[in-house]
Amino acid sequence: MNLPLKALKSIDNIFEKDPSFKYQYLIKKIKGSLDNKQDRAVIFTFENSNIKKEIVKSRFKIVLTNAMNHFVSMEEYENAAKCRDILNRIKIEDIIEDSKKV
Repeated sequence: MNLPLKALKSIDNIFEKDPSFKYQYLIKKIKGSLDNKQDRAVIFTFENSNIKKEIVKSRFKIVLTNAMNHFVSMEEYENAAKCRDILNRIKIEDIIEDSKKV
C-alpha cells in the first residue's frame, strides 16, 4: 500500500483502535511474502520517500503468534486458524531448509 507520508500517524492510530483489522492486514502481507519467497513483508510504502514499514522474516512467528493470541481472546477462531496454518507452514519450511544444510 502506497500512502502519503502524512498518513503515517493516522495508520498507527487506526491499527491501535482496531487490532483485529491490523492483524488481518499483517497476516495477508506475511502470507504474500511467504508465497513470493521474500525475506520481509512490506506493510506500507510512502509516496515520494524511501520510507517503508516492513516486518523481517525472523519476526513473522512473533507477529503471527501475537495475532493468533488476539484472535483466540476475541473468539475469532477462523482468523486464529489462519495464523496457526501459516505458523505451521513456516515450521515446515524451516525443517526443510535445515535438512538441506546437512
